[in-house]
Amino acid sequence: MSLFARLRTAFSVGDLTDPLGRSLLMEQFRVLRKQVPVLYTVLLVDSISVGLVLPSTVSPWLRFALPAALLAICLLRLVQWIRLKGIDFTPEEAYRGLVRTRLVAVVLNAGFVFWILALFRAVEPSLRACRVARVHGMYRHGVLPRQLPAGVPADDDHRRCTDRDGARANIADDDVIAAGARATK
Repeated sequence: MSLFARLRTAFSVGDLTDPLGRSLLMEQFRVLRKQVPVLYTVLLVDSISVGLVLPSTVSPWLRFALPAALLAICLLRLVQWIRLKGIDFTPEEAYRGLVRTRLVAVVLNAGFVFWILALFRAVEPSLRACRVARVHGMYRHGVLPRQLPAGVPADDDHRRCTDRDGARANIADDDVIAAGARATK
């Protein structure tokens, strides 16, 4: 079996030819009608929070235009999914809805990946660490301000990060990654 055939099988939406496949499609679509609006809402909130903490030195295209276009698509899809809440569907309509959802997911994911990668190139590394820490709430919950991890020297390679209240913490890019890994365990 070729690679493309395996991928096509792995990412196939479902089967309309047998009764079990038809009922599975209906159930998948019914569950997605409940879950997708929540996912779009989280995506909207997270993206807005990233946009709010960006420094003013970032290009307006990266700061406002690109995220606004992505968020408009997300908002449109959110409204579409909310409208589907009480409607009954045939298996064929559920199949088309699932195919359309996968296509939109690929396009939106590509758009958000492009935006984040562009931001990583536009924002200097010392600000990247502070922004990531703030967005994920680690700074406020005490993960970063306590101290550097053991074995990390406090030298000139560490940058100063100041929050809005004026509190400071010595951090390095690797420290934020390590603190995030510890916080999620």
